[in-house]
This record gives sequence, structure tokens and C-alpha cells, in this order.
Amino acid sequence: MKLALLFAAIASGLLAQKASPMLIDVESLSGVLNDRDLVLLHVGPKPEYDAGHIPGARQIYLNDVALPMKHDNPMEIMLELPPPEELRAKLASYGISSDSRIVLYTGPKGVFQSTTRVVFTLDYLGLGDRASVLNGGMEAWKAAGKKLTTDVP
Repeated sequence: MKLALLFAAIASGLLAQKASPMLIDVESLSGVLNDRDLVLLHVGPKPEYDAGHIPGARQIYLNDVALPMKHDNPMEIMLELPPPEELRAKLASYGISSDSRIVLYTGPKGVFQSTTRVVFTLDYLGLGDRASVLNGGMEAWKAAGKKLTTDVP
């Protein structure tokens, strides 16, 4: 009986956590940039990230969350997910944990599909309700007059 009450208390606490909105706007993001639980991900190639990114952002690319392709098998699956333990270790290297609030954005030359693929990967690991996408990506950030940086966190 006590164990059942403990599980019920834990479950109600988990259900009480508010899920992150699917989209976040520039002003809302700029208000939480210094939040210690925020993990901001620039989705795009490294040269693009190095040229300038939103302060605090870390660079991630599709290949960071997919198995490498050998290109020797015509039946090989493109962008196949690695085993969950490998994905968790990779995401932990970005500072992502079950307590993280994750915001992703597409860089200026990136494609939105890459960002949604990373969101899908987060969701696969049970972190989808902790992830948001910056509405309009980096272009919206710049259009709002916000600064970029080349500093790497």
C-alpha cells in the first residue's frame, strides 16, 4: 500500500510538470537565455555556427544524432537512430538532462527539416515535452535586433 502511494505521488508530480510549448518566440527566448536549465541548440553545419549564433547556443547537426552511413548497402537506412544509450550519452555531452529546457533553432542556411529531426530524436528519448523550436529561427532573432556571438559555451 505504501509503495502504491509513493508511485502515485511520483506520478502526480511528473504529470504536474508543465510541458514546454512547441514554439517559442524571440522575446520569450531572450527572457530565459540565462536560465541554468536552458540548453540552446543551433541546428546547422559548424562553419555556419562559427560565423555567429545566439549567445549560449551549442551546435548540433543531423549526423550528431544518427548512425554514420557506410554507403555500401543500397538498403541502408538514412539517418538511422543510434541505440538509446548512445543517444543519451551524446545529448548529455550537450548538457541535456531530464531537467533541461531545450530550445532549438535553424541557422540561416539550415533547413527546418533538420531541426524537426532533432526534435523527433528528443521526443524518442522522452524529452519531447521539454523541447521548443524558436519561431522563425535565427533569422527572426536577427530581425528583432538581437545580437549574435562567436563565443562557444
